[in-house]
Amino acid sequence: PISPSYMNPEQWGFDVNGLDAPPEPANQRSDLYALGVTLYEALALRLPYGEVLPYQTGRFHKDPPAPSRHNPQVPIWLDHVVCKAISRQASERFETAEEMLLALERGAARPLHHDGARSLAQRDPMALYRIALSMSVLLNLLLVFWLMFLPTR
Repeated sequence: PISPSYMNPEQWGFDVNGLDAPPEPANQRSDLYALGVTLYEALALRLPYGEVLPYQTGRFHKDPPAPSRHNPQVPIWLDHVVCKAISRQASERFETAEEMLLALERGAARPLHHDGARSLAQRDPMALYRIALSMSVLLNLLLVFWLMFLPTR
């Protein structure tokens, strides 16, 4: 039996686009994901997406912080390898164990290029709605203040 905290998003039926997808069975890429979670836990001393109990579902709503955010001694190249291994999107993860092993062996000599420069909409889709709501509330408060406290002619 696999621990729910080490299951990849596809096994939960999670789709990063917010669509419901049928849960997929475990495969060799699931093992690579679980290895990435194990590395993250060893480096950051916590699970990337939090502890998931058997009666819960996975929480893959935003990418976890890099392990170096919790442990500054983690080198940036290892951050990139681990983040690639535990990415929410299957297409961004390692395809084979050999590919992951090669990235770990190369280490700092030839680091991976992590696509950390993703837009806010890709990292956290709800953030745009929260920002728009905040701006709307602020503008409405300013309008109410202007109508109540500015002198009329």
